Amino acid sequence: MGTAVELMRSTRAGSVLISSSNGFGIITERDYLTKVAVYDEANPHDVPVIDIMTASPYVKVSGRRRAWTRRPSV
Repeated sequence: MGTAVELMRSTRAGSVLISSSNGFGIITERDYLTKVAVYDEANPHDVPVIDIMTASPYVKVSGRRRAWTRRPSV
């Protein structure tokens, strides 16, 4: 988790896309603040990103680029 936060800070981004063999996900500043920082119980470097990220988010692609998307289950 700490590496993702450092990446967001260094690039001034509000989120990071995560890619793995199981698919993809996204982690946002809000995820970090509401799930890790607010409790101040764990070192961010000890928290796995997979425990915090939103897995398989719905992605809307505009323009000519194409991407795989998966709609959220209802």
